[in-house]
Amino acid sequence: PGSAALPGGRCTPTAASDCPTGEFPAAPEGTDPARVVYVRAGSDAAAADGSRAAPFATLGAALTRLADGGAALVARGAYRERIRIDRSVAIVGVCAAGVTLDGASLPSAGPVVVNVLGEGVRVTLSGLTVRGAAAGVRSHFGAHVRVERAVVTDCEIAGLYAYEPGSTLEVASSVVRGVREREALLGGFGLHAFDGGAVRATDVAVEAATAIGVAARDRGDVSLERCVVRGTQRGAGGDSFGAEVKAGAALTATATAFVDHRSVGVSAHDEGARVDADDLVERPHDAAGL
Repeated sequence: PGSAALPGGRCTPTAASDCPTGEFPAAPEGTDPARVVYVRAGSDAAAADGSRAAPFATLGAALTRLADGGAALVARGAYRERIRIDRSVAIVGVCAAGVTLDGASLPSAGPVVVNVLGEGVRVTLSGLTVRGAAAGVRSHFGAHVRVERAVVTDCEIAGLYAYEPGSTLEVASSVVRGVREREALLGGFGLHAFDGGAVRATDVAVEAATAIGVAARDRGDVSLERCVVRGTQRGAGGDSFGAEVKAGAALTATATAFVDHRSVGVSAHDEGARVDADDLVERPHDAAGL
């Protein structure tokens, strides 16, 4: 998956050189060791009990045993599955370049690779790549999801999105790359907040989306800090936006760059749409900056 350049000469910590030498990552600080399970692709599923010596072979199996407040520690490998999370847990991969949660290779295309739902549910996803399906990560029904040191790539419709009031996505030190439209005028959003949902991104690169890099719609709220939105491609409708804000939604961008889009850097339209920007970098686009 590789890393991506950020403002200020920094890069996301998502390259192979960012991988540690150990087989499993460390558990999040403060996690009860009794609530930790281990996952390694290719393990003997029949003998697995979630211990370090007999890890689960899939994240789906781990989630059947993972208690509220627990953590799944994931070794290198490709995990061809989609998961649904409805309790407060952490999924910690050893590194984004070594762990892939792949929804694209399954026989039928599902709606989302990681689906997090439930009021008050708090989930952390870190050190992994999420690939394929209609969306990479979804937060809804009042859930809070934190995604860090991750790559989300090759999705249709949306890379990460939050919808409904109280649902939030916090994204840090990550890359969202190559999200495309499923069909004409359907999706192609790197980050998307709508219907009252919120997305907070810090040190994130959104690259090569088709149509819209960052979308805030229908009272959605997006905040970008030290981010770059780069190289959005034209969708079927002929336009591409680094960010589009509409229908009562809001975008706050601080120390963020919008560069090299095929149409417009940032577009705000419809009643109630708002953009607050500070230390914004705009580089030439085919049509307009703001």
